[in-house]
Amino acid sequence: PVRTGIAMLTTAWEVTDGRVGFRRRPDGGYVLDYLIGTDAVRRGIEAGASWEDITASWVSEEERFRVGRRSYLLYKEAED
Repeated sequence: PVRTGIAMLTTAWEVTDGRVGFRRRPDGGYVLDYLIGTDAVRRGIEAGASWEDITASWVSEEERFRVGRRSYLLYKEAED
């Protein structure tokens, strides 16, 4: 769902030539940055990066998470 949302945002940014704005919080920050936990996604979109490029940086972190969580799982993970 997160990748799909980012794909939708990058597409909206692309088809409107960057006229889509990002909502600001009362403190001046961006809502998207708060929801995602980083400004890297917004900055990537504003720079014209594809959603694949933006999310590619997560692959190694996801794998580290998957490996680290194995000992905490109650059930065996399904095989792909």
